[in-house]
Amino acid sequence: MASPLLFHVFRDGGAVTGPHPSAALRRELESGSVSLDTQVCLAGTEDWLPLSDWADEIQPQAPPQQLSARTAAYVQAVNTPPKNTAVRIFWGVILLLTGMGQGSVTFSLFGMGQPILAAGSLLLTIFWFVFGTSLMSAPKRRA
Repeated sequence: MASPLLFHVFRDGGAVTGPHPSAALRRELESGSVSLDTQVCLAGTEDWLPLSDWADEIQPQAPPQQLSARTAAYVQAVNTPPKNTAVRIFWGVILLLTGMGQGSVTFSLFGMGQPILAAGSLLLTIFWFVFGTSLMSAPKRRA
């Protein structure tokens, strides 16, 4: 961090005081002890200039930017560790097997032929896989 600027101040009545840090000059300016016309000299130099020439250096630093609720939620979501992959694979396999079983049972009940059984089983397997992965990847709702 940079060290603060130090200034000597030419006071009313001819007295020179200092060196004063820029934060102290800012407080004096706010209280009215000095004005923007007050002559100051940067420590280590011989040039006396009005305080207004140093206005940018003695201004308070901008407060840190406040995050909105939406930004904070985004940062939290980004910083959330990824879900356990093993658990996702486990449930994906379970849903896949369940879909295959449902297809066989459903089409066997109707007594349809083997080619239709395979096609129905495949369609239900795809349905269960898509449905299951969408459930696993859906964001949780907060109450």
